[in-house]
Amino acid sequence: MMPRRGPPPTTPENALSKFIDGVLGQMLAAENRRLQTAIDKMVERQEEIVSSNGVLAFAYKGTVYRSVRAFAIPQNKRYPSLHLSLWSDMETLLADKVYIDRDRQTINQMLYKCLNGFKDTQDFRNRLPEVLVGYLDGPSRQIPRTVPFEEAVCLDERDMKMYQRILPRIELYAVSRLIY
Repeated sequence: MMPRRGPPPTTPENALSKFIDGVLGQMLAAENRRLQTAIDKMVERQEEIVSSNGVLAFAYKGTVYRSVRAFAIPQNKRYPSLHLSLWSDMETLLADKVYIDRDRQTINQMLYKCLNGFKDTQDFRNRLPEVLVGYLDGPSRQIPRTVPFEEAVCLDERDMKMYQRILPRIELYAVSRLIY
């Protein structure tokens, strides 16, 4: 038998994962832009302190951070280490990144729990938190909710409490996309 060629077949789980990844990408785009802008400023400050002849990148704790203006930076090149005076600012920036990455993972897990196992478009809409309806394409946005969210999702008491705890962060990221 010949091996199958081409992309893997699309399954409901793949489609759901792609949808959630797309929503998270859009929700967190403003935060990612903010972090990249902070890295760009850090690169500029590094250049002011240590004249590195226009190298638009620096190394910090084994990771290379680069400016968006740096197009093709060779991977085998040695980069200047971040100047010691900038370490505390970089630690603050990395703490923000860790917080956002943790939020991304938590929101991803919660959305998957809410949406996994939907039966049809109406069931998907009923399970989708209201704040995320704007991320749906065209006609799907117009589908009204027929069942309250709490009844549509199959969450136990612990997961529902977790959802209630994370909902303000989902709302914050969803709204920040509109503002920034």
